[in-house]
Amino acid sequence: MRRRRGAWSYVASAGAILIVLSLVGLVAIGTRPGLAERLSDAVDGPGDEGQGDEWGGGPRDEGWGEELPGPGMEIPPTGPPPVATGAWTVATGGTAPVGTGPRYRYRVEVETVTEIDADEVARVVDFVLGHPRGWRNAGVSFQRVDAGDVEMVIRLATPATVDQLCAPLETNGQVSCRNGIDVVLNQRRWENGVDAYAGDIESYRILLINHEVGHLLGHAEHLPCPGPGQPAPVMMPVYYTGLQGCAPNVWPYTEDGRFIG
Repeated sequence: MRRRRGAWSYVASAGAILIVLSLVGLVAIGTRPGLAERLSDAVDGPGDEGQGDEWGGGPRDEGWGEELPGPGMEIPPTGPPPVATGAWTVATGGTAPVGTGPRYRYRVEVETVTEIDADEVARVVDFVLGHPRGWRNAGVSFQRVDAGDVEMVIRLATPATVDQLCAPLETNGQVSCRNGIDVVLNQRRWENGVDAYAGDIESYRILLINHEVGHLLGHAEHLPCPGPGQPAPVMMPVYYTGLQGCAPNVWPYTEDGRFIG
């Protein structure tokens, strides 16, 4: 936010005014925080993951995600996003079913303009959904297909397209969501991660998938840290809140099948 400067006091001459204005301009330029610093301040500021929990209501039919920043939070973009084209590349092939229970067939799509390999994204998704500590512990099974009817579409898209696909949720070009059967992953988060998982983009991508798929499976509410040093629930919105003292964790279940929440 910008602050108005107070009115100048009486100055003896026009020349003195020009000198003072020049000095003020130089100081302002020299002390203005850089974009990285401003982005870090916005992410780490009050409300953390924007949440406290980001929204103030109960479940919505439209979908949920790490979408709504807290009151007054203004998240500056990290750069101009690519122009969305609406063209999608579908990951080829499929997988055998994993897990037991009602089956969620899913398709992986990547917005073509991102130039991200859809098959590589699908390999990450397949690993996450097939993991023994993943959502298969909820009594469901998963199978990736590249054609036919599906119960879930996992889409990696530019920030602008995410905003369109997630509406009326307010993703503000920054975060991801679940909307209907779409699990929409924001390219900005896929490539840049979040402060809480700085330097570990692979772990954050696992968390991102588990978080949004969790919303699709009915986990509408975001969860707080249960206590210092305890594993962070995957339904924490860490983009806004950080880890709140919890230990990093990217899986919804423990090794012995207990839900982390």
